[in-house]
Amino acid sequence: MTNSWKLFITLFLFCAFFANPYLTTNDAPRFCMAASIVDRGTLEISETMPEYFPQKPGGEGWAVRDFALVRGKYYSDKAPLGSFLAVPWYFLVTRFTHAHAVIIWFVTLLTAGLFTSMTGVLVCRLGRHFLAGERLPLLMGLGYGLCSMALFYGQIFFSGGITAFFIAAGFMLLLKDRLGFGGLYAAPLAGACLALAVTSEYTAGIASVVLLGYAAVNRKNFILVLFGFAAIIGLLMVYHYALFGNPFETPYKYSYYSKTLHARGFYGVVWPGARGFVRLGELLFGFPFSSIATRLGAAPAFEQPLSEKWGLFITCLPVAFSMAYFGRFMKFRREALAVAAVFAGYLFLHMSLGWFDAYSARFFMPALPLLFLPLAALPAHSPGARNAFFFALGISFAVNMLGADAFMPEVKSLAAPGRQNLLGYWLAARGYATGHATLLVPVALGAAVWLIPGARRGTREAVS
Repeated sequence: MTNSWKLFITLFLFCAFFANPYLTTNDAPRFCMAASIVDRGTLEISETMPEYFPQKPGGEGWAVRDFALVRGKYYSDKAPLGSFLAVPWYFLVTRFTHAHAVIIWFVTLLTAGLFTSMTGVLVCRLGRHFLAGERLPLLMGLGYGLCSMALFYGQIFFSGGITAFFIAAGFMLLLKDRLGFGGLYAAPLAGACLALAVTSEYTAGIASVVLLGYAAVNRKNFILVLFGFAAIIGLLMVYHYALFGNPFETPYKYSYYSKTLHARGFYGVVWPGARGFVRLGELLFGFPFSSIATRLGAAPAFEQPLSEKWGLFITCLPVAFSMAYFGRFMKFRREALAVAAVFAGYLFLHMSLGWFDAYSARFFMPALPLLFLPLAALPAHSPGARNAFFFALGISFAVNMLGADAFMPEVKSLAAPGRQNLLGYWLAARGYATGHATLLVPVALGAAVWLIPGARRGTREAVS
């Protein structure tokens, strides 16, 4: 078994262990759209939302808020790709069971979990391009999948894991095309991947536009890249026209938040000002800057409780490590500038939005695979740098294991340590107390995968 397969299986096992068998406010409309397509042959979710995501007044759980109301009918307020990718899996699983928890678990694993695992492999293969060797690229792939917020978004049917895959795939194809070994279809496929990222999450437009600029600077097959991009965006516009009667409108205009979060500026994106820097500081470092400012009478605090502010550099410590070695990565000038531009774009986005949302800084997810690439410039021959990197990976692995197990504040019954995973569900259903010891199971399974005989250390697999 090759190391790439071992990496994929390891990440997939972790995603399977933590995958959610229930829906939250954000992923419910995405899932229900897939269910509506299969069960009712429609994009409307008016009937499937009450079935899979019933409102429980006074009970625990998430409120029904993420929807678009169009001409008296309810639709998903999300970009549609995740729903379409879930359709075949939903169809297949429902041939064997009608248990909602089982259906949701499989659909979540085979969309968010599958794409997160594949992205880890892409990060590893990109690392092999920038660095001759095997160990460090493997650590980059493992770091992406297990030591960053990608682990959390691989267990829940949000769009982040899917979007990150298409950004990483598009970048790899553009790189292969620039170097002349991408083949006939690399350029249009790269453009299609960048457009699919937008079709998965509208904010991925930042990364996609930057990478289109990277393709333009390369001046090689750029027209073919644009062709692939335009073909998929055209399909997205057809979807918008079918729902809203206008190919240029998005679900945000009709969403529950259209008069609140999305009311100001461009769907909620405004010029950040000083408050934007405070928000960015909290999102990056998890430090309550706004609470301190409130006590000083300078500005109101953000609404998200302090316990939920897990900053980017807390959940993704290897990214901070990556930034520290970015200067060395500048020897790959074009690629380094593209990564820097993508990072800058999402810094601005996080400064400009007026609310916190979910685990860590989730709007960085489209950029996350690219932010791991400067690690390829790490001086692995230096014991100090190597040990510091291992330390960063270990800290982030522990943080994200705990986060994946515990970060569901609206479901109090799952708040016990070690409760929110497959073994935790099984034990709790039989009346057994859970504990963090349940988290040792995926660690043991992952370690067992790497004991399987395969490619020896130091054997370099081709970038493909």
